[in-house]
Amino acid sequence: MTIDRRLVVLACVSAVAVLALWLLPPVGFVAAVVLLAVVPPWGRTLTERAVISLVVVAGLVAVAFPRAGSTPVTQTSARLALSALVLAVLALRLVPRLRRVPVPRPTLLDALVLALFAGAGLWLMSAYLGRGSEELVSGLFFSGWDNQGHFTTFANTYKVGSTTWPTSDGAVAWNQWYPSLHTTIWALADLAARGTSTLLDRPGLLWPYVQWNAITFAGCMAALSWVAGDLARRVGGASRLVGPSRLGGAWRLVGPFAVLAFAAFALLGSPGYLYNLGFTNFVMGVTITVAASHLAARSTRSARLLGWFVVPLAALAVVGLWTPLAVGLVPAGVVVAAALWRYRWWVGAAWLVAALALGAIMALTQTAAILGVEPGRSAGDFTTSLGSVGAGMAPFNIGAAL
Repeated sequence: MTIDRRLVVLACVSAVAVLALWLLPPVGFVAAVVLLAVVPPWGRTLTERAVISLVVVAGLVAVAFPRAGSTPVTQTSARLALSALVLAVLALRLVPRLRRVPVPRPTLLDALVLALFAGAGLWLMSAYLGRGSEELVSGLFFSGWDNQGHFTTFANTYKVGSTTWPTSDGAVAWNQWYPSLHTTIWALADLAARGTSTLLDRPGLLWPYVQWNAITFAGCMAALSWVAGDLARRVGGASRLVGPSRLGGAWRLVGPFAVLAFAAFALLGSPGYLYNLGFTNFVMGVTITVAASHLAARSTRSARLLGWFVVPLAALAVVGLWTPLAVGLVPAGVVVAAALWRYRWWVGAAWLVAALALGAIMALTQTAAILGVEPGRSAGDFTTSLGSVGAGMAPFNIGAAL
């Protein structure tokens, strides 16, 4: 029996990262997050692995820490969850077929996406750097009214240590029907990364709210830019194979150009309005829907190897972020079912039944959660009320987006 040196190295690095997560949390947290983009045996590039891991982590958090759930949200549970994720993706490499999957080498596309992520995150946080609590509150409030609602879900989950909040009058708490997966993830991330065991007070949570909000938004823009670049690269490569191309080797630059074009739109176009107004959960839901759909539908092989777990986990995450967007994953689900059916008809049938059952459970539980806020109201009453109240969405430049 030969020992795979690559696996030994990854195991040692993962063990050090997990140990650091408990002894030196800020360093360990960053190392663990980086490993989730390196160690998993999925994805051909580093960015692709990171995007898939984003979907997987969001879906698993939605299962392990559901809204109105009983799982504690504490430093211990946050670090245990992250440690388990790192060890789980490492354990996948013990599967014989996955053991020799190489660690991808960085590419130009990876560098551009990373630069967009770092640049966008720093740019979004720059307006709030060095500000006091009063300035942070006024900046967030006057930028967008919805920041108060998202800060409330973040601060309450962090302070209460649970996604179920007690209320003085016994009423249903805000987050038990409001999509709040993003703020649960922020609370877990801040708890896992913070070096001290002393919890922050509510004014002290203003900066972490800005920080995680910006990091999430920048990550979404980076993930969408990767989708744009990968899609453009595949279309360019396909056109080159179908017929003679006048571009020659220049077609390889199509992907990086698409990344730069989307980066310009993300930073200078209307997506910035969504960040300012506090609609990061919507942006995160769109990103996961787009990424999962692209991963599932770009090829039959991708649908069969990735789509079977990416699409269901994406659906669970999107329901907890912006529930109606889950409908957008239906076409991807059809593609995955068809690919699995062609591979083994019984595999496709079993996956389709499981997906339909999951969809039915989500629809029932989400409807019950929303209608439970005001007992006695029907789905029709809720639809009427929703249609008569403006959602406050910012104007969006559809032409520039296309």
